[in-house]
Amino acid sequence: MAQQMHDKHVADGEQQKEKIIAEAQIEASSLVNDAQDKSRKILGALEQQRSVLERKVEQLRGFERDYRSRLKAYIEGQLRDLDARGSVAAPEVGEAAAEV
Repeated sequence: MAQQMHDKHVADGEQQKEKIIAEAQIEASSLVNDAQDKSRKILGALEQQRSVLERKVEQLRGFERDYRSRLKAYIEGQLRDLDARGSVAAPEVGEAAAEV
């Protein structure tokens, strides 16, 4: 009778062990799946943000190119005006010196 009780307790323990292991495996699998889903969502969001930022960088580069081009044209125009005024102003300075 004691042997039967022992065997029954051992069998119950084995069943309990198998049940706990199965539940733990199911929970672990669920946690892994949830983590993978969350990872995919986060990576997707980061990829979208990256695309937006890359477009903004390209826009800024285009703006910089346009700005530099316009600034260069403006400065060159100012230099041309300065050269034109300088060549006209030079004789006046000479004439003023001759009058003194």
